[in-house]
Amino acid sequence: MQKARPYFVEWLAAINRFIDYQETQNKTIGADVSEAAGSFPYLQMIGLGSALVLAALSIWAVIASVTVPLNAIAKAIGSLAHGNVDVLIYSEGRSDEIGAMASTVAIFRDKVRERSRLEEEASANRPMSEQERMEREKRRAVQSDF
Repeated sequence: MQKARPYFVEWLAAINRFIDYQETQNKTIGADVSEAAGSFPYLQMIGLGSALVLAALSIWAVIASVTVPLNAIAKAIGSLAHGNVDVLIYSEGRSDEIGAMASTVAIFRDKVRERSRLEEEASANRPMSEQERMEREKRRAVQSDF
């Protein structure tokens, strides 16, 4: 036991030096980690801010993709209601609901154009028809005199 004692004390001292070394290393690493982790709240705020800006831009783009064409269709309908049949209807070629609405408004516009054309044609033919009627009546009057 007496012979082993100095070796045991030396071994214990070596273990204690190793533990002290490890503790010093842990403190150094811990300080580095704490320093690096100290910037995490700033990085989180930057990430959150970027995500909010991206979300806001995405929401704006989605809203604009719906409201801009609907406003254009509403403007075209208003123009048609005021008699302007030369209105352009945007979004007519789209394959979604907005495109279907635009196509329906375009059909309405075309029908209004056709009706206006027929009314103009009828108005143009009305004096000719009236003149033809008067000539027929004159012929009948002349024939009835014989």
